[in-house]
Amino acid sequence: MNRMSVSRRAPGLVRCAGDPEQMFPVDESGPGQAPTVGERAALAVCAGCPVLDRCRVAVLGMPLAYGVAGGLTAGQRRELRAARLDRRVRAA
Repeated sequence: MNRMSVSRRAPGLVRCAGDPEQMFPVDESGPGQAPTVGERAALAVCAGCPVLDRCRVAVLGMPLAYGVAGGLTAGQRRELRAARLDRRVRAA
């Protein structure tokens, strides 16, 4: 279940659905950098979300290259995906 399907099924439950543009700040942090002001504002929206865990699982399976989703910045998602890939390569 992705964030969009959750927001369609439960309007008002998912706070990011009310203003999705806030989840895509213009300023984005780079690898290893602290989140920008815009990213921190979007992360605050995610922090109180009742479906955060399900959203994070769904988002990590998507090729979403920008914005904040699942309580993670785009850079954080890239780092998590790279770490997963590295673990798979080492296990092979």
